[in-house]
Amino acid sequence: SKSKIDILVDAKSAAMFLTYFATLFCICSSCPFLHQESENSANTNENHVHANIALYPIPTFRTTSRPTTLQPKKSPTAVPVSAPTAVSVCKKTKFAYPTVTAASTCTAYKQIRADFIALLPPGGTSAGDFTRANIFGKALRLAFHDAGEIDITQPDKLGPDGCLSNTAENAGLIPFGTVTSTMVDSLFEPIYQKYCDSISRADFWALLGWLSINLSSGGAIPISFQYGRKDAVTCNVPKDKVRLPNAQSGRGAINQVFIAQMGLTLTDAVTLIGAHTLGHVHPEATGYGVVATPTTTTATTAVRLAQLDQPSLSLPDTEDPLLQSNAWDSTPQIFDNEYFKGLIEAGWENKGDVMTSTNELTDWSPTKASGYGFPHHIMLNSDMVLAYNSSTNTNYGFSGQTCGPYSPTGDFVGCQSPVDNAQPNTASIVQNYANDNNAFLLAFAESYKKLVSVGYGKPYFNKLGPALIDIVC
Repeated sequence: SKSKIDILVDAKSAAMFLTYFATLFCICSSCPFLHQESENSANTNENHVHANIALYPIPTFRTTSRPTTLQPKKSPTAVPVSAPTAVSVCKKTKFAYPTVTAASTCTAYKQIRADFIALLPPGGTSAGDFTRANIFGKALRLAFHDAGEIDITQPDKLGPDGCLSNTAENAGLIPFGTVTSTMVDSLFEPIYQKYCDSISRADFWALLGWLSINLSSGGAIPISFQYGRKDAVTCNVPKDKVRLPNAQSGRGAINQVFIAQMGLTLTDAVTLIGAHTLGHVHPEATGYGVVATPTTTTATTAVRLAQLDQPSLSLPDTEDPLLQSNAWDSTPQIFDNEYFKGLIEAGWENKGDVMTSTNELTDWSPTKASGYGFPHHIMLNSDMVLAYNSSTNTNYGFSGQTCGPYSPTGDFVGCQSPVDNAQPNTASIVQNYANDNNAFLLAFAESYKKLVSVGYGKPYFNKLGPALIDIVC
């Protein structure tokens, strides 16, 4: 008979055999019981589904982590499957996630830059500058909205991930309401699909913002480019959350989004809002601004002046109704400090919902008495609260309230009707940028880099992934 030692040896051998067999079984069959655990984890995140973006051919699931190989997950029952299940949005790789390196990103960068420049018509004409302004503005807004959906206090993985949620705040960037096609899917997405095997979409969108800043400033802004952002395959905001700022809400929304949710500073917030120096508001997408019919420049001028009760105001020689209507400043195709100069050099009047077609939204326009001379320009509540303690009572404020301008010597002038002479603590930042274009450009370079890397690296406990990598191409 066997001794106790022999029995123990036999038992140990049997255990080792069973362990080896189980390991071999997992390798061959990919451990279905482990898949079930991963699937359960993904389904937990799917409970936060709000609305699935239908702009691009993307899968209808989102994972809380991004392993190199993913198995197909079940689609949420509330969201119809409109695209093949996959782990990437790149058609060129047949939806397999691309291998992205510094070399591949640099190669893609050079080609993307050339293709982006090819989208731009020559400047120097009203129509050309108008189109350039809109392309620059849209690309920069896209990069901000992608990053701006992060909330560092929440466990989800939204952030700079190449995906936009289907919410009203993203109108104009995604098909929403009556807008069925946007510049993002008609101009930008085809460029991305050409090079999607070499760069993530999240990196691509951040790059478009960088190119817009660089080209519209004449190369004056030194922003280093980083790669390493990971794409999401769905981008759903929890139902009880609105991640992006509401322009009606003023300072409260700025504090909530930039500081509480993104972990940036108040100076970063003021600096980044200075991106309004590019592009226009689009009433067909957001409801802000003037809708003129017919849309000729002459009609636009007449409609705008009539709405401002200034039909006899003579326009300066430099006035360009097509280019400057619904723009924040006089040169919406150039990245500079004109936005901040306009805030304090013009007097502004709350026109309530006078200048919108159907929505009760607040637009501010230059007052006739201010002598600013550009009646086509616009400011929103979120702009005005940077320089004035303008009212955003019930999100609308008081129609007819006027604020500014600052005196010629830079002295603060408050608001009238109702009177409010309190000066916000952001006013000094606005004045500094209005007086020093170079200071604004340098500050924007730093703040933009922080914006498009939010969620990555040690400051964010690697929420979205490790620190991004600086590259020079």
